[in-house]
Amino acid sequence: AWRRIVDCRQWCGAMAEEQLDDPSVRLLKELNIPFKIFSHPASATVDAWRPHVERMAPGALMCKNLFLKDKKKQRILLVVALATTVVNLKIVEKLLDLRNPRLADDAILQEVLGLQKGAVTPLSLYADKDDKVLLVLDRAMVQAGETHDLLFHPVTGNHWSVQMRSPDLLRYVRHCKHEPTIVDFPLPEEKKPDGDGADGAGAGGAGAAAE
Repeated sequence: AWRRIVDCRQWCGAMAEEQLDDPSVRLLKELNIPFKIFSHPASATVDAWRPHVERMAPGALMCKNLFLKDKKKQRILLVVALATTVVNLKIVEKLLDLRNPRLADDAILQEVLGLQKGAVTPLSLYADKDDKVLLVLDRAMVQAGETHDLLFHPVTGNHWSVQMRSPDLLRYVRHCKHEPTIVDFPLPEEKKPDGDGADGAGAGGAGAAAE
């Protein structure tokens, strides 16, 4: 029975990849980056995403994204972290000399990365032709991704998930001419509940709110 489940997952993933015409997936293939992909019902929050991940990609780690701007709207920031990480934006603010970073407007997200709210992903950085986005990665995510698959949405939307390792993510974003700043976020004393959105669940500090 277990073998049948594994074979079904592999077949479903192959079928899903054939059906998807996605710029980020095409770039992964062009770069010969190993990845897996599967489809599922639209999941705009970590809680909505979790049951599909547990069924289709057990052991893989969900990641969240915050798309931010500073108070004067002069700098744009994408923070990517494990879904379980509590993102303290005060740390990012001090490290990058920002001023009161907040979630960016939907119009800025669409203009810069061509994305809709609820489906932010680092795989969209190829669209940042003007190099407007500062990329910040959670060190715990980078380290965990050396031995575990990480999960992101492709640019098509939050009804698909891509599995890949962190060294491959780093190769992808560097190909997109984005050198990440890797940040140590302090571990919480106890597990905090998920926030509202897969694009920002569990974020804290500096006035951030989950999408």
